[in-house]
Amino acid sequence: MNPRPSSRIKSLERRATDIEAAIEELAGDQAESNKALFTHIQKGFEQAHAYMKENIESVMATKEDISRLENEMSAMEGRIDGKMSAMESHINQNIADLKTGLLEALRDMKQGS
Repeated sequence: MNPRPSSRIKSLERRATDIEAAIEELAGDQAESNKALFTHIQKGFEQAHAYMKENIESVMATKEDISRLENEMSAMEGRIDGKMSAMESHINQNIADLKTGLLEALRDMKQGS
């Protein structure tokens, strides 16, 4: 059977209308999906920004803590250097005393022989 041209045209028009309607629905769904995705991404950026804003203060406090520790370590280094110098002087004096004592003992031994 060969349908009349007007029936064919009506059928094609219905198909075209159905296809266009499906495209419109898909486009609407896609727009809603894109909007939801954008909202989700935007919330993620807002959360990241809030997190960074909260934690930047702790990072700054950490920098202040590091500066304080550096100052304390520098002072400690100075105290250690002072104590090391005192110990070195004390050791050198003990060595000199031992040396003098040994030399005197050797002289005494020579004179006694």
